[in-house]
Amino acid sequence: MVNKVVWFTGLSGAGKTTIAMAAAERFGCEVLDGDTIRDFFSNHDFSREGRERHLLGIAKMARMISKHTHVICSFITPYEDVREKILDSLPDNAIMVHISTSLDVCEDRDVKGLYAKARSGEIT
Repeated sequence: MVNKVVWFTGLSGAGKTTIAMAAAERFGCEVLDGDTIRDFFSNHDFSREGRERHLLGIAKMARMISKHTHVICSFITPYEDVREKILDSLPDNAIMVHISTSLDVCEDRDVKGLYAKARSGEIT
């Protein structure tokens, strides 16, 4: 059997984690999630370059884990060129799924306060 990597992307609060966890429970696979995985790394660089390095590192980890089981990844992944690099680095059967949720709904679900911080200019 060839294991798959499914990479969920979308806005913060779009439902990526909820969908990933439900799928993992149903199919018995590993989940790499943006809400928890960053705790494993000491570099919390949120610059464009830092995010790219982080996401490409996660892709390498997903590829390695996929040798043993299916993997679901759940990350914002905001840049198209980085998404392309991620897909190029994963097994050929990997897929990327955009969870499309309106900004209003994402803001209503904003438990981290990211949208309020962005509106105030605290983060970009």
